[in-house]
Amino acid sequence: MSSRPPSFYRRFIKFLLTEPDTLIHTCKTLKKASREHKQSFGKTVREAHRLLYQYGFSPQEAYPLGLLDLLNRHEDVPFLSKAIIEARQQQINPPGWNILLKDKSLFYRHCQALNLPIPQIYAYFFSNEAGWCNTNDALLTKDDWIDFFNTRLPQRFIVKPSMGSHGEGVKRYQNLGGGFCDHKSEYIDSETLYHRLKSDPGYQSFVIQEVMTNHTRIKELSGTDALQTLRITTLLDDNKHFRILHACFKTIVGTGIVDNHHSEGCRNLLSDVCLDTGALIRTITTFEKNGLRSDIKCHPVTGHSLTNFPLPMWTEACELALQAARSFQPLRTAGWDIALSEDKPVLIEGNQNWDPPNFSR
Repeated sequence: MSSRPPSFYRRFIKFLLTEPDTLIHTCKTLKKASREHKQSFGKTVREAHRLLYQYGFSPQEAYPLGLLDLLNRHEDVPFLSKAIIEARQQQINPPGWNILLKDKSLFYRHCQALNLPIPQIYAYFFSNEAGWCNTNDALLTKDDWIDFFNTRLPQRFIVKPSMGSHGEGVKRYQNLGGGFCDHKSEYIDSETLYHRLKSDPGYQSFVIQEVMTNHTRIKELSGTDALQTLRITTLLDDNKHFRILHACFKTIVGTGIVDNHHSEGCRNLLSDVCLDTGALIRTITTFEKNGLRSDIKCHPVTGHSLTNFPLPMWTEACELALQAARSFQPLRTAGWDIALSEDKPVLIEGNQNWDPPNFSR
């Protein structure tokens, strides 16, 4: 692997010098690594610097992978950093087209135009512009939105930021008739929902959509009806052939409603998937107290065996991923999050900057 591009190194150092939260988080990570691996803080910092400069791993990325453990030090690191992958993605994906995947409202409209299966969309909410609902009506005013919330939403629905990632900001609501209860049992009325979306400090647009449900076999595996998705990463190679690079399945542990595994304290699982059979090969978790990745054989809630678990509709999901890849040209690579519902696979998201799976160790 070539040395880390200096641009990333300079960028991360700039973050440390200008963003106190990043500096504090980095110091905590390095102290945790020093304590966990029983090595000096100074040696831990030097190894973190080497991994950043040569391979692009931030300390926060390196620690869960066990790369800061000097007893298992590798001159040739057996993983790929997000920064190395992102640099390659930026080389082959036209930057102006990334917004089709990053902005979920544009993503879903593009899918609808090309008849790609997606969740039912109820509305698009914009903080400072007119909204849209699935009766093809414009929602211009506060009263328009409150009427929509009160009269045109189903019993359950999802609200998520159009530009969000890693499950951040996703809410699942139960329609109680005149008000709504979210997945954390907080009750709000229609006017409060409107003001929360309009004044959200982090996002200016939202998608309001159908609550997708998993295939029965996936519910049995995890013991939850919250949506869990299959990530299939595709590439248009230099021979102009679309192919699947890798696939992983994201399994929820507990009562959460999103399947990401990036949040601190998150207990969700990530499984490598055999491309030939669609069976789970190896599953990892980071919910131990030390925050390091480790293998897990059975689901911690249901006790269901994870190894060799066959994903339903694997062939159909692969076909959908390749269909999506062809439909989003000239983008050459993307990670497709696919829901395996009871009767068909459904596209949930596309990711232009997909994360490396890093199951190699």
